Amino acid sequence: MAPFSRGFALWILTKFAMLFFIFALAAILLQMSVVQQSSACETQAGDAASGITAKISQVIFSPSEDERQTYSLEGALPVGSSGVRYAINITYRVLASANNNAGLYISLGSLSQVSCNAGTNIGLGEPDKYNVIFVSPNGMQKAEQGSTLRFTPSEGTENLKKSRYVIILKCAQKSPGGKKYLFIQDCHQEAVTDCNELNFDSATVKTCCGWDPAQCPIG
Repeated sequence: MAPFSRGFALWILTKFAMLFFIFALAAILLQMSVVQQSSACETQAGDAASGITAKISQVIFSPSEDERQTYSLEGALPVGSSGVRYAINITYRVLASANNNAGLYISLGSLSQVSCNAGTNIGLGEPDKYNVIFVSPNGMQKAEQGSTLRFTPSEGTENLKKSRYVIILKCAQKSPGGKKYLFIQDCHQEAVTDCNELNFDSATVKTCCGWDPAQCPIG
């Protein structure tokens, strides 16, 4: 082979080797970026799930018979330049493995290419200790085994606006041994003051947790 041909072939091989190195390096950097974003997303997801759990726990374990708290939902998990879209499920369960005690399970998962999720739980004691009521724009529903209330802070569903607040309200009938209620609401209003369904002076709460609870429409 002529010196020129050998030199040209060597030049071609060198260029291919450089291109291969560049693509391999780019793939490694991209993978590292995805891993870093997933790790950061896991942290942010855990923080959000823990924040909701803390608010619900604050209501449940408050010494006050009647308590109300609000948790504001972020539109996206603060990861990367545009954030990560996500959704939240709060599920009511009664588990034989927990001596048939009831609990709420808060799970959070990403809806974007960056994958992450987190989950926490709160024990409620015996199933009849609280009547758990899930409140959505579709109305109020008494939670049964496996009932789930879904929050969509990053995107609206079924022509609804985005979920903006988690409203938690605990109250009890004003009679000895009266029923206790735990309401959890998915509020889509832009201003928290417009989340009026779960106030102590609202009709349902006053009826169910008042002095004449027989007219309570949700059991």
